[in-house]
Amino acid sequence: MANHVHWSLNFSSMNEEATKKFIEIQKRVRPLQEGSYTQWFGDLFVDGGKTSPTYEESEEYNWAVDNIGAKWCYIEDMYEDSITGYSAWSPPTEGIESLIAELSEYDKNLVSVFTYDDEFPNFFGAATYEGNECLSSEYWEYNDLIKKCIQDNMEDLGGKYNSEEGEWADEESEGIFQDVMYETLSGMQDDEILYGMQYVTK
Repeated sequence: MANHVHWSLNFSSMNEEATKKFIEIQKRVRPLQEGSYTQWFGDLFVDGGKTSPTYEESEEYNWAVDNIGAKWCYIEDMYEDSITGYSAWSPPTEGIESLIAELSEYDKNLVSVFTYDDEFPNFFGAATYEGNECLSSEYWEYNDLIKKCIQDNMEDLGGKYNSEEGEWADEESEGIFQDVMYETLSGMQDDEILYGMQYVTK
């Protein structure tokens, strides 16, 4: 079974024209099926144009990998200024950037924040865009998270992790790591977003 990669796209600055377009794009998505709580991300790109996929084509493996960045990707929630969901193995970077590109045609100063994390988490990341330009992007792996947790909690975790064996020295240190892991992950993403925001020109 594929690992779920949870992701979110938030627009911190979006004009009225782009907001209307985003709401219009959301209407391309087929209604929820009975008993389902998610919708297919690829539906966002079925606009009826000559180069757009059909709904059936958007579900094909090759199209999804090439145009979304993951073999499958689902939407959990959509609002006027954000969209969240989960994908298989990889973040839907190509799809997110295509969506940003379409909205940027209506707002060249559109400011977008994209975050994602693997459920393990094997990896996680954050990116900031202005218009269609990526201002800053960072990708981390699990070992980067361990190092950051140790750095921030040296008194409790310093010298307690064997990187060669991939194991903590004892249950106590492993428990402390588990307690601070996701807060640290979110903090790393927030710091990266703040770093990217300093380059916003608007």
